Amino acid sequence: MEEVERATLEASRWMALKVIRREREHNKIELTAVTRVHTIYITLERLTPTLTRMSVNAKRGFVFKDKNTAFEIIYQSEIALMGFARGNEYQAQPGSARPPS
Repeated sequence: MEEVERATLEASRWMALKVIRREREHNKIELTAVTRVHTIYITLERLTPTLTRMSVNAKRGFVFKDKNTAFEIIYQSEIALMGFARGNEYQAQPGSARPPS
C-alpha cells in the first residue's frame, strides 16, 4: 500500500494537485487534494498484502462529480507505479503533466 500511496502522491504532483490532508488508519489512507475548481478525495485500502483498492472521488462544487478527472488520477498513479517498479522515476517537465509514452 505504501508504494501505491507514493505513486498517488507523485501523480498528484505531476498534475499540480495540492494535497491538503493525509490521514492514515490501520489498513486505510485517505488523501484530500484541491485544484481551482475541484476537491478530490482519494482512499487507498489494503485488501491483501499485494492488493490495494483505490477510490477517487473528484467533485466540482457540492453536487457534480467529475469521473474523467477521477479516471485520470488513477491512470497517472498507475503510470507512476509502473515507473517505480522499473526503477526509473519520471521527472515531470515544466508545463507537462503527462509522462512520456
